[in-house]
Amino acid sequence: MKRSSETTREDSNTNPFMYDFSEYMHTYMPQHKTSLDPKFISWFIGFFEGDGTISQWHTQNTPKTEPANRFQISLEQKNNLRLLKSIRTTLGFGKVTTHARGSTYRVGKKEDIIRLLILFHGNLTLTHRRQQLDEILDTMLLAGWDLPKSLHRRNLACIPPSLETGWMSGFFDADAGFYSNRGRAFESADRLSDGALRLRIQLKFYVTQKVEDQGTLEQIGDLFSPNGWSLSLVTSSHSQTKYARLEINRGSGHDALLLYLVEHPLKGTRRIDAKIFELLRRRQLQRGSRPETAKMARRTARLLEKFSKSRQLRDAGET
Repeated sequence: MKRSSETTREDSNTNPFMYDFSEYMHTYMPQHKTSLDPKFISWFIGFFEGDGTISQWHTQNTPKTEPANRFQISLEQKNNLRLLKSIRTTLGFGKVTTHARGSTYRVGKKEDIIRLLILFHGNLTLTHRRQQLDEILDTMLLAGWDLPKSLHRRNLACIPPSLETGWMSGFFDADAGFYSNRGRAFESADRLSDGALRLRIQLKFYVTQKVEDQGTLEQIGDLFSPNGWSLSLVTSSHSQTKYARLEINRGSGHDALLLYLVEHPLKGTRRIDAKIFELLRRRQLQRGSRPETAKMARRTARLLEKFSKSRQLRDAGET
């Protein structure tokens, strides 16, 4: 039987950008786990690259001149407690805690941290994440950690995003957004010249990431909407840090995105926005700016209004 392209990089010499999960599957997967879906692993890597944190610090009696010797890998979320619990159950290790900011999935045991390092090493897509991982591995070696030989390799190639893997789905769960214009009251200005009701539906999909990873955003844009995307710089209202933002505005790009999400569904709260986005896109295709009835027009307007407000609250609340 032919193995999935997500399972191992060794299956083909023609494509060097394939995932290799073989070492994790064969040696580092917890003993109580008999299998793990490669689609989930690629989704999880994308989610980590978008929202994950690798922390390092000194123990109390360690001089600051020495390398950090404590490490932790975590994912903090505002409204995704169920998702973090699902990650913990599927992987079979780590802890999920709740707090005032939301909830956090933490991996602090050395053997479990090494498991994740094996899973991530050579399988990352974002340049800044690969560089961060290399720096953490160097610090661990200086701190005396006995790391597997495979983790001694550096500057490995980043794997480009693909429609065939779940990486983008996980990345979108972390860093993407679905936008629509807000509904308006139906007054005379909302009618066409022939008296028919008019309700324009405007949709947009966007992804935000660090400026140094804008090349990856461009690759994502080309996958869904060649020559139909834009890239701009935005500034965080909290830290004044500049980020790159990919925006896809064309309907054909939205259709390609929704088709991808059928094969690789979102797993977090953004799946709700995606469902509403899909419904609005369907109405956009079926009726354009001419709703069949005033009742349908008002229902669509209320959906646009609700979607706009819920999306703003979710984007503000999630990390």
